[in-house]
Amino acid sequence: MRNKTRNGTTLVELLVCLVFLATTVGSMCYAIAQAQNVAANAGDRLLVMGAVMDQIEAQRSTALTTALTTGTTTTTKTGVVWTSINLTTAISLVSGYTDLYKVDVTGTWGNSTIPTRNGSIEVITYMRAPHV
Repeated sequence: MRNKTRNGTTLVELLVCLVFLATTVGSMCYAIAQAQNVAANAGDRLLVMGAVMDQIEAQRSTALTTALTTGTTTTTKTGVVWTSINLTTAISLVSGYTDLYKVDVTGTWGNSTIPTRNGSIEVITYMRAPHV
């Protein structure tokens, strides 16, 4: 009994080739999916970083003409990434100074349905503002 195809390759060799191709294609598909997740997360971080920097620049603009208001405020931005961004701005007067403020802005995003797409970015800066 002969187990050969028309061109002389055995069926076993063809099956081994198919198994090898299936495992390599599966690995490549997994790598592509992981790369897409990493790229999506990087895009989210860039957009949230832009929102955080906008908040800092708004405070810097205020500090050019008047004293900053100390305290913590929270705002929510929608439509920037796939979920809303919560921006928390904490402004405090630096001890020993009357015109130096610490501005701490934190941006968080994500929800529990996609835990790999959550994150948080915090930027802390100092700025001088005129005396009140």
